[in-house]
Amino acid sequence: MQYSIQLFLLITLATLTLACEKIIEPDLAEAEPQLVLEANLSKRDGLVVNITRSVSYFATDAPTPITDAFVTLSSDDGTELTVPHTGEGRYGLAVDPETAITYTLTVVVDGATYTARSTLLPAPELLGLDTEFQPAAGPIDAGNIVYFTYRDRPGVPDYYRVLHYVDGVPQLTGDDLQILNDNRNDGLEPRFPVFGHTFEDGRTITIELIRFDRAVHDYFSGLAEIISEGGPGGGTAAPGNPPSNWSGGALGYFGAFSRDALEVGL
Repeated sequence: MQYSIQLFLLITLATLTLACEKIIEPDLAEAEPQLVLEANLSKRDGLVVNITRSVSYFATDAPTPITDAFVTLSSDDGTELTVPHTGEGRYGLAVDPETAITYTLTVVVDGATYTARSTLLPAPELLGLDTEFQPAAGPIDAGNIVYFTYRDRPGVPDYYRVLHYVDGVPQLTGDDLQILNDNRNDGLEPRFPVFGHTFEDGRTITIELIRFDRAVHDYFSGLAEIISEGGPGGGTAAPGNPPSNWSGGALGYFGAFSRDALEVGL
């Protein structure tokens, strides 16, 4: 990989309130800094955009924030809005996006234009949570497994991210990146555990199911592969960057997100 994987693990998920702190140490070559655009659009948070320039994997400096970009958000219904800079390379706008509308984000930096599109899909539907005690097994401690059940839309492809909170605190390590699709569950009501985790009695666990389109799914699936390859027993070859939906060669993604959430006390 030519650019800092840490950049994606520390910034990519953070803009979704899904930060990742897992450090990967493959044998990487030095490379010129590259523009990184991380942008999220949702009814809960409006539009949030982080614009930085990557640093070498071996550099100790933080990614450089871009404070002079020109950012616009437009939609298929003809609306176009300018997105102001709010500080430290962060741009934001209080908007209430509409379901089934495709949005285009345009970013101009140093005379170069980058664009990405994403469609806000209907919110997913969590049907319930249940728990089951799990004795210690290998690397998994004894504790409660939390299962969630949701209803998938029939006849259309759906892609999801599962985020969980413990006592209101989002769990944000690389091991928490759980991505789902409906390749085998189209139109069904599947039940899944929070992968790889058990929880102590007395905790409150919140499950948030996030739906996004195929391009965002491909990005986070690529990120999950990078995390997996860099972990114990992972491959030795340097992984590539997660696939981006930005034109112009920028790294990162632009995604419209819908969500549902439930909680259970243990």
